[in-house]
Amino acid sequence: MITKIINGSLKCATGLALAFTFATVVTGQSPNVQAVEDGTKTAGATQSIKSTKAAEKITPAADVVVAADSVPAKADPEKETPVAKTTPDSVPTVDVPAEEQPAAKTTKQAADEGWRFGLTPYLYMTGISGDVGALGRTAPIDQSIIDVLGHFGAGFMGTFDATKGKFVFFNDLFWARLDEETNTPGRLYNTGKVTVNMTMIQPAAGYRIVENEKGLIDILGGVRVSSVKNTLSFTTGILPGFTVESRKTWAAPTIGLHGISNITPKFFLSFLADVGGGFGTHITGQFYGGMGYRIRPRVSLLAGYRYLKNDYSNDSGFTYNTNMNGINLGMRFRF
Repeated sequence: MITKIINGSLKCATGLALAFTFATVVTGQSPNVQAVEDGTKTAGATQSIKSTKAAEKITPAADVVVAADSVPAKADPEKETPVAKTTPDSVPTVDVPAEEQPAAKTTKQAADEGWRFGLTPYLYMTGISGDVGALGRTAPIDQSIIDVLGHFGAGFMGTFDATKGKFVFFNDLFWARLDEETNTPGRLYNTGKVTVNMTMIQPAAGYRIVENEKGLIDILGGVRVSSVKNTLSFTTGILPGFTVESRKTWAAPTIGLHGISNITPKFFLSFLADVGGGFGTHITGQFYGGMGYRIRPRVSLLAGYRYLKNDYSNDSGFTYNTNMNGINLGMRFRF
């Protein structure tokens, strides 16, 4: 009887030991799996690993059954799939190494790849002096800015420009009609009147040789096309009166420079100068120097001084030799 009691006690103790070992193995794995996923280790996880090893030594592996999903599987580096990043719009994108990613374009680089345009209507309040003639008859003309404004018949003035990268395209349009009562030579004629109807178009193309935060410089080559109609009308004095008129159109190649200097982000200075001649033009040229103020990022006010010279004549007796100088006011729009 005593032997049976002892054997039963041993079997009971062995069963309790096996149950305790199984509980230790199963409950000890969970904190260790979480620690591996979080990339951290805890004291409980370390202790559970030691307990598991001890249990493996005491109990044969065949007698212990552990759930397959409770043991962390080792990652195979060769079969590991790259994890895709997720954008805020939930569109998966593959992670690309920094050296393989295209560099982001700056605002200036993006602007250089496309067209940029500018439109500048202006008012040229100029005086005019020199000689005009038609059919071999000439008469002097001399008007100040005030005189021109008083005898200004009509006019339109403006420039248009376009840039793409370093290339610049420019066109200046000037049309005006001036009337002046002129002095007559002695008593030969009673009264005299000179009317000048002028149109000038100057297309040009160039290259931007300097451009930075301080300003820019363009070199330009173009042609100044002038179309002028001179009308001379004299009433009878000692000599009988007459009225003659003649229109001529001519072109002269020009070369010049244009530049802008930024004094502040809003205030800037600008200049334009060119010179040319040939094909009946003895000389033609202009100079503009002024200042500007950016009232908005794409709108600027302009004011400056402009001098314009044209000296042309031909064998038919047409003469247009004038100097124009005065104040230039404008507003520039960029788009």
